[in-house]
Amino acid sequence: MKKKIKISLFVFIVIGVVILNITYKNKNEVTKNKQRKQNNLAIMVKEDGASDYTKSTSKDIPIGNYVLNEEKTHCENNGKILNYDNTTGKVSFSFIGSDRCYLYFDYYKEPVGYEIIIANNGGKGAIEAKGTPDFSKVATENEGMYAADDDLGTSYYFRGAVNNNWVKFGKDSGGNDIYWRIIRINGNGSIRMIYSGTTTPDSTTAIVMTGDGTQIGLSQFNSNYNNPSYAGYMYTIGQQHGTSTSSAIKTIIDDWYTSTTLETDTSTKALVSQDQIYCNDRSVTSGSYSTTGSFGYAAVTRLSTNPSPILTCSTESDKFTSKNSSIGNKVLDYPVGLITVDEVAMAGNIYGASMYNSSYYLYTNKNYWTGTPANYDRAQVMLFLVNSSGDIYHYYPETYYGVRPVISLSSSVKLSGDGTWNNVYTVS
Repeated sequence: MKKKIKISLFVFIVIGVVILNITYKNKNEVTKNKQRKQNNLAIMVKEDGASDYTKSTSKDIPIGNYVLNEEKTHCENNGKILNYDNTTGKVSFSFIGSDRCYLYFDYYKEPVGYEIIIANNGGKGAIEAKGTPDFSKVATENEGMYAADDDLGTSYYFRGAVNNNWVKFGKDSGGNDIYWRIIRINGNGSIRMIYSGTTTPDSTTAIVMTGDGTQIGLSQFNSNYNNPSYAGYMYTIGQQHGTSTSSAIKTIIDDWYTSTTLETDTSTKALVSQDQIYCNDRSVTSGSYSTTGSFGYAAVTRLSTNPSPILTCSTESDKFTSKNSSIGNKVLDYPVGLITVDEVAMAGNIYGASMYNSSYYLYTNKNYWTGTPANYDRAQVMLFLVNSSGDIYHYYPETYYGVRPVISLSSSVKLSGDGTWNNVYTVS
């Protein structure tokens, strides 16, 4: 009996996996590895701000801030792209036989903190297009962000009853989380914030947080009032812009600061911007500076008639900055200061019109100091404060009022969250 023998032929198709380790270099990159030319690759790159792709003539794979556009990327003979590593410049793909692949890369840089905040509030273009608000009126509604120049560039500031400028950052001496309200994005991209306490916000405090907990304590601005020098955050008796002696309030702020992780924890400390100006504007625009006459400091002129608050600081010695800073007077031991009365006005309050605002985000139902002098009259200097009634007021420096420190996060910090009470911004 004949046996039939079936012979089965198995054909094995080997799928080749190719890994390219070559580097792309453009105007923004300085790292470059050894290149290997690949004639079966077409590399298309869309750079930052470009409207279309440009074919790479060097056949280099992008490295750095790029992502592979998987929708556009394809191979002529159905090869598959397996992986792209933008930190090493490696691309792996599989194919049967030979193939020609078209790789499309988009420039993408993960947004840092200030970019996220600005984007969450409409973007630079939309914010700038709003122009300047009417500073003769209080801002009781959520007006979002506006733009204005400061000493470092263009600043983007919050105004009105905003509810998306919460930040959790650092811990106090008791290990409690510290909460802040963002005042503005400074011109260099750092994030300026004012202390709001250690109480976690909830739905009832989403816009306005009130009470003693919103400040680190009470302090005199200075213990004396009978010389205009006492208008200084730091001062020198007999000088308009002196910086030899710390004010009473600076001492309180420094003592608090050194007890927190803002100073004691290396990683937290590194995230606080050193190049920040805390303006103590002692320039005079009404009358002449003297110890015997009466005169008004520049801010009282700016805010009294046709209010026109500013974010710039006119005198170099009044630009209080850290000793580690590259700008300003470099006399502060630590990068912390006070809010200016101009920032308060831009946030939604006004001065001298008996128009109160208890609806905007800086209201706390407490009196607290700003860092801005108001006037010198009858041998008594006065400084601006935020009044518990909800207006901007001025009073003598030897009075004990609330202290709310101001710091700025570095422009390079990355944030998670959206700034609302139940999803506050936190440093990633």
